[in-house]
Amino acid sequence: MKQSSAFSLVVAAAIGALYSWIAVVFWGWYAAYGPLIMWLRNVLPPKEHHTLNLVVVNSHDAIVNVLLAAPFAAIALVWFRSKIWSCLLVAVLAALFVNLWGTDLEGLSALSHNWQFWLGLVYAVGSLPIAFVLMKALRCRRAHA
Repeated sequence: MKQSSAFSLVVAAAIGALYSWIAVVFWGWYAAYGPLIMWLRNVLPPKEHHTLNLVVVNSHDAIVNVLLAAPFAAIALVWFRSKIWSCLLVAVLAALFVNLWGTDLEGLSALSHNWQFWLGLVYAVGSLPIAFVLMKALRCRRAHA
């Protein structure tokens, strides 16, 4: 493996870890103080509109996660010229590792039966590649316009 390839993988891991850390910090604040979340809680109280609340809130969360990942996907798109999918995979694995860092492994089996736990992992793993594909498509569209 060339030095540049190894360096690219280290940068990819840093991008993924930084994305995950920023997403965790953001969601810690946003879940408590975000105006849109508060508005959604008032308009669609979970006890009265359970299914609609789940659909709207989870759709909102998916969109916000992709928007959070977009700057990191743009950096990856510019930074990595070759082996871009390998670097993206390393970034995703680093994001997943950071997301699960500090998780009590004994308690993980209890969480594994909760669909919201799995949805959170899908957000953690899927947001960066989805944002990357969208940024790449936007870049291609601009090049052809």
